[in-house]
Amino acid sequence: MSAADEILGAARHLVQVFGRHDTAAYFDCFAPDATFIFHTSPARLASRDEYQRLWRQWEDQDDFRVRSCTSAQPVVQDLGDAAVFSHERWLSR
Repeated sequence: MSAADEILGAARHLVQVFGRHDTAAYFDCFAPDATFIFHTSPARLASRDEYQRLWRQWEDQDDFRVRSCTSAQPVVQDLGDAAVFSHERWLSR
C-alpha cells in the first residue's frame, strides 16, 4: 500500500466518524500536539485538547451536531516526510 493510499484511508475514516458525530473516534484521529486553524476562530488552536474544548463549546452554546458529511475531490500532496490532504466537504448539522 502506498503512502497516499494510507493517507486516503485515514481520511475516509476521519470523515466517516466526523459524519456520525462520533467525537471520541474523531478526536482519536489527531495527535495530541496537532494544531488547527478555523476561519471562525481568532487564533490557531495549539492542541487537540484546545480543539475539543472549542467543539464542546459549539455543542453547548450553538447546539452543534454533525448529521452527515460527504468528502469529494480528495487530494494527497506527498511532501516526503509529511503529506497534505485536502478535500471538498459538505456537511449537515
